[in-house]
Amino acid sequence: MVSHPNERWHPEACRISRAEECAGVDRLTRRIAIFSARSAYWTTVSSSHGLVRPRRRNVDTSRMFASATAALAAFTDATRLYALEGDGPFTPMQVERWSGTEALSSCYAWTVDALSTDADLSLDAMLGQRCALRTTQADGTRTRRSGLVREAQLLGADGGLARYRLVLVPWLWLLSQGRHSRVFQDKSVLDIAEAVFADYAPHAAWSISPDARALVGQVRPRSYAVQYRETDQAFIERLFAEEGLGFSFSEDEAAGAGHTLHIFGDASQLPEDVSSAADPLGGLRFHRAAAVEASDSIQAIGPTRALAPDAVTLLSYDYKALAGSAASVAVDGAQGQREAYDPVGMYAFADSREAQHYAQLAAQAHEAQQQRWEGRGTVRSARAGTRFRLAQAPWEAVGAPMPDGFVWTTLHHAGINNLPEAVQHAAQEQLGDGDDYADIHHAVPPALWQQADAVGYAQHFEAVARALPWRPALEDDHGLRLNPRPTVPGVQTAIVVGPEGETSPGASGPLHTDGLGRLKVKFHWMEQGASCWLRSVQRYAGNGHGAQFLPRIGQEVLVNFMGGD
Repeated sequence: MVSHPNERWHPEACRISRAEECAGVDRLTRRIAIFSARSAYWTTVSSSHGLVRPRRRNVDTSRMFASATAALAAFTDATRLYALEGDGPFTPMQVERWSGTEALSSCYAWTVDALSTDADLSLDAMLGQRCALRTTQADGTRTRRSGLVREAQLLGADGGLARYRLVLVPWLWLLSQGRHSRVFQDKSVLDIAEAVFADYAPHAAWSISPDARALVGQVRPRSYAVQYRETDQAFIERLFAEEGLGFSFSEDEAAGAGHTLHIFGDASQLPEDVSSAADPLGGLRFHRAAAVEASDSIQAIGPTRALAPDAVTLLSYDYKALAGSAASVAVDGAQGQREAYDPVGMYAFADSREAQHYAQLAAQAHEAQQQRWEGRGTVRSARAGTRFRLAQAPWEAVGAPMPDGFVWTTLHHAGINNLPEAVQHAAQEQLGDGDDYADIHHAVPPALWQQADAVGYAQHFEAVARALPWRPALEDDHGLRLNPRPTVPGVQTAIVVGPEGETSPGASGPLHTDGLGRLKVKFHWMEQGASCWLRSVQRYAGNGHGAQFLPRIGQEVLVNFMGGD
């Protein structure tokens, strides 16, 4: 594709699609084709090794970049598909493209490439700052995806144009930077979470749905919950997964970070996507993948089924009741005798009813992973943690059963802004085409970039039927726990303390025990005022006989952990 020097060069004439790239058109070949088409700007030279990078003619680059700068300045809020919202260094930036992955009960990350005529913006000033990616919908309304800047990078600068990359994350990500060892006693999981979140003001903002409180209210408060050398994020995510609680994020301009963490227990009650709720057809429209529509739509969707255990069985032993508690729950759609048997440890359940409750949650977690839907579309407002209805679904034509709605559980996004042509050309000439973007962000399938290049936005998603209870996955594909409890491989020392945590005997004497003969001890890593009750090992004991020695207040004792827990 070589133009005659007298022909008018048009940028579309030199485009090579991403499909061609994937088929084997390498970067050098692509650029040679591009430069060959631009015969008004370039002349091709050869060497003994064949084609080499073209040599620039005498081009008035100052005029080119003056045009690009003017185009950026004229690119107003009314004409942008994507824009950055934020104060200070974000003001002169124009979004070039972005990608992101989000999922229920997980922290999202929005990766944004932006252009600016200022190559001296302070990266340090961007870190930790609130920023939002604003998207213009098909009907002219706007949606936001906010976050705190976790990472800022200057990718390159030349000829008066600079390319930056920002990574935006939710405020919950901050909890991954805090690590503690502490004990919570006689508190519900929601009470524990709120106590942890309070340390992250003013960024932290959260809401708890009534169905989440109802779910947690079915079991007793946790008599003893330990965070041991865990990040605050890992600790919270582990507790939520154990209790069957999910979380998502919703935009809230009044919140410190621009969004709120929403904790829920029933995914069917999550809010409906704004595009789905506003569509007069009663849901998002379905169009085959070949369609290019002005409005957002679902372009492909279908069920995915996977093998899972046929039953979940949990077992625990309670030394107070001198009895075990066990429960077994069948997984929906069971077809064989595959049992997930888990002896969860000592005194995990108060009774068989509580064991049944947790076995049911574990079975529902398997069902949610077993019965998924996958698809792709162009719904710019789509967020994990919202539900949608589908109009003109493909199965309606054949009379197949149709779910009454879906909940987005995972979304991969890709977006390319409608930058002025002069800006696109200047960025490509001086900064390159940025082909490393798809390589670096491998979570986004290459086909999404191809579609986003055509229409501005594309998505690949996973969803579950609205009627199916959704619970966080407890295990990965290899059966390993996704949110494992921390364990102690050996023994630790602790100090025996009195009723108020004192380490010296008081008026009540040197001994302090409860009705079961347990001692109150304080580990060296515990925070001020924290302590816990532990049983004391005796050398000789039995029914009606034995010898007993109880350590005194202030003495140091060795503590072993059953199963490392």
